[in-house]
Amino acid sequence: MARFATLIELYRNQEEEARRELGRRERRRFELRAERERLCAERLAAAVTVDPAMHEQYLTWWKTVDATLSGLDRDLKAIEQALAESRAELIAAHRRTITIAKLRELDDARAAHASERRRQKSNDEFSTRPRAVI
Repeated sequence: MARFATLIELYRNQEEEARRELGRRERRRFELRAERERLCAERLAAAVTVDPAMHEQYLTWWKTVDATLSGLDRDLKAIEQALAESRAELIAAHRRTITIAKLRELDDARAAHASERRRQKSNDEFSTRPRAVI
């Protein structure tokens, strides 16, 4: 097994986990936005068709929707911050992976160069050996 293989595998796994976490948070943000849009549309539709006899109940419902929207706004703000952290984590993990991959390439190139030098030295030694003339 080549050098750095375990480390590269570890960093690739970390990068993949960071990518999955970013995806989960993106999905959560999408769900929160969809719920917020649904509530806003529902509230707008109810405002158009309010029955004067149901005014008190409508005001109570409106306050509940406003509280829910405030909670969703807080959750969206928190998820946006978490997304920024996830993106930064993914970038850092990707940089680590790339760095180790480059180190591995350099190590492989050095090993290939050393192998080529050994082979060349062996050929040089073989060519300088005295030959028996028959």
